[in-house]
Amino acid sequence: MRLVEFTTFVGPCDRLRRTPGGEDKWQDMMATRHEISEAEFLSKVDVSPVLDDGETWEEYREYAGEDLAFFESKNEYFFQVAGFEFIWNKE
Repeated sequence: MRLVEFTTFVGPCDRLRRTPGGEDKWQDMMATRHEISEAEFLSKVDVSPVLDDGETWEEYREYAGEDLAFFESKNEYFFQVAGFEFIWNKE
């Protein structure tokens, strides 16, 4: 088991944006983002919440293809795929 920073999975962007203050948080996240490598992203978060039962990250990655991009913002880590962001709060 690899060690990751303490982060909390928020969910996909549409869920965040529907919460009170969520749209502002999403806008701030997008304004302060910078791209990071997949390796750095994976060292910061536990991706298991986005995987189906028994699915590995490698299988998810293969299915997603080249459409993945990884980011860090002021208070979040997230990746983008198919027009959605999957978000983890920094703790």
